[in-house]
Amino acid sequence: MSGKKVYITGVGGFTGTTPDSNNNFKILDDEYEPSISGRQLRGVDRVSRLSIAAAVSATDKCNLKMDRNNDREYGLFYGTIYGALESVHEFDMVSVSTGALSVNPSLFPSTVLNSPACQVGIQLAISGPIYTVCSGIMSSLDAVGLGYLYVHSQAVPAAVAGGAEVITEMQQLMHKGRSRQGEAGGFIVMETEDTINDTSSIAAEILGYSTINIGASQTSHRIAELVVGMLEERDLTFGDIQKVYYGSYLDKSVDNELIGGLQDSLHIKDRLEQLETDWMGASGVIQIVTSLNKNKCEDGRINIFINIDDIKCSVIILKK
Repeated sequence: MSGKKVYITGVGGFTGTTPDSNNNFKILDDEYEPSISGRQLRGVDRVSRLSIAAAVSATDKCNLKMDRNNDREYGLFYGTIYGALESVHEFDMVSVSTGALSVNPSLFPSTVLNSPACQVGIQLAISGPIYTVCSGIMSSLDAVGLGYLYVHSQAVPAAVAGGAEVITEMQQLMHKGRSRQGEAGGFIVMETEDTINDTSSIAAEILGYSTINIGASQTSHRIAELVVGMLEERDLTFGDIQKVYYGSYLDKSVDNELIGGLQDSLHIKDRLEQLETDWMGASGVIQIVTSLNKNKCEDGRINIFINIDDIKCSVIILKK
């Protein structure tokens, strides 16, 4: 295939472990605040602070030079379902209840829907393209995929990609997931051999990304066809698969049917791991970060990440 090989050289993130009154998992502020101490973040909302902390934890693990003296235009790709929605709601409610003159103008930047991505970009001194991807449970997986395509095609020399979600009153009223939810923020750094100074920083290679619209025909056969096509294009076989990581917003009965079909079609019995906690739009990148942090990807083997809802399906393949 044309294009550069893309490697993951930095991985970082935070996931909630403290149950709240609704038995959802929250991240305590003191879990991520030390990562961003000393930064000028006055007025920056919580989801942006978590996003910055996760991105910093990823970039600190690689040798990529990220400062304002660097003339390379790196990219940032951020996936989320809710993003800054709570900040928008709180700001507007003050205006509605007590008048426009009573709002705190320093909080206005957080009312821009893509403000978390922009805040990360500011802190990392990223001068290239900055995208916010909102595609349901696939949001962060699609953000990683879009970043991969940019780096692979050499549109940018390197990219930071991931996403974050926090649990808020507004989000709780809107969310339709069936598993208990968890706050999360995760990012990865993607580079080619042109920017990698130390090969020991390589955690995995991204072999490919693909997404399809499935509509009412969310059959395991069609999804398996997509995966098989990606494997064949890269001269890989079912035997190369170490594990498939699966995340879904489908009804449980549909999910069970799809999982069974995928296990049969891809010959991966006992090698499919289903997402247990709903990390919302951050689900895909958290699956990637967790698999790499726990060294679940063996040398020469591949891990496949599948996120799906009733509209589309996204797939990313990694190789150690």
